[in-house]
Amino acid sequence: MASGRLILELSESDEISETAVGLLGVAKGEFLGRPYEREVEFTMVQVGDDWLVARMGLGDILTEMPGFLADPGETYDPSEFEMRGEEVP
Repeated sequence: MASGRLILELSESDEISETAVGLLGVAKGEFLGRPYEREVEFTMVQVGDDWLVARMGLGDILTEMPGFLADPGETYDPSEFEMRGEEVP
């Protein structure tokens, strides 16, 4: 659904140890043809000469999303949904 790669704009870094760093930023791009921004957090660890992602956490979505996503705090009655027709599996 994303039309291309996201760009990561880092806002904070925190040295956890000599071989681990925490990064906080915002992933930006397009999702279903609309602007998309989401908080993202990484823990990076050094392995030899390389820095690898040990953990990635997705935070809040900062842009308005299309109305097809269900609100996790709501309960829904399936009879409220309009069906697309019998020819669609």
